[in-house]
Amino acid sequence: MPYKIGMPTLLELPSIENTVSFCKELVLRLIELSMTRPEFLPISLSSSKLRRIMNREGIEFTLHLPEEIDLASFHDEVRDAWIRNMIKTLNWASDSGITNATMHLTNGIYYTMPGEKVWLYDEYCESYVQRIKGALDDIRSNTPGSICLCVENCGNFGLPFICRALDENDLHLTWDVGHDAESGFADSPYINAHLDRVRHIHLHDFDGIRAHQCPYSGQVNVDAALRFARERQLRVIVEVKTATALAESIKRLNTAPFSSF
Repeated sequence: MPYKIGMPTLLELPSIENTVSFCKELVLRLIELSMTRPEFLPISLSSSKLRRIMNREGIEFTLHLPEEIDLASFHDEVRDAWIRNMIKTLNWASDSGITNATMHLTNGIYYTMPGEKVWLYDEYCESYVQRIKGALDDIRSNTPGSICLCVENCGNFGLPFICRALDENDLHLTWDVGHDAESGFADSPYINAHLDRVRHIHLHDFDGIRAHQCPYSGQVNVDAALRFARERQLRVIVEVKTATALAESIKRLNTAPFSSF
């Protein structure tokens, strides 16, 4: 898994061809496909076509699974549908030559109580953890072991039920350094205690108001993140949201002491 810096799919680039063309324009070799976008779903983009692009253009792909996935839903029909969706998507990804996929563990809903906010999954923590475990066991038994499944921090790695799900299911991590900063570095204690499980990096900055800003514009220690990625030979996705911001980000990273891509 060699160190590479890559790009996400952008809303203003409406096809795989547009995305690949811009990736090559920026002299990048890595694209993270968003599974919330209909044009990148298995029904729209065949694994054979994706493999042809990889071989022809020398571009590697990673995967970002739908952010709304909820493998612990107490509604069995909904949970079962997400399990089937993940099995189908990960098998398609494996057939395409993709070896890394990022997902979220949703916090679920909360009740606003007098003086506090109570997460429903925290109230039913044992059930939550068991439902996550059952879902992951089902997914793993029906998909190849070649894909590294990672959970991204979203300011929620300090929640006890999230930490238990991560620990008890031997899950790898995608370290989103921008969201970590946005949360006031609430995710850092857990991540720093489990650096050996980090397999993927999302890089963007937080300027005190908004995340997904260009590197070196806010509170993220970009050089430290790049150094960590290079030392561990991790893939880095520059997760800004527009083509202009991405081009500017790559320009800045080209002069960064620890990028070297």
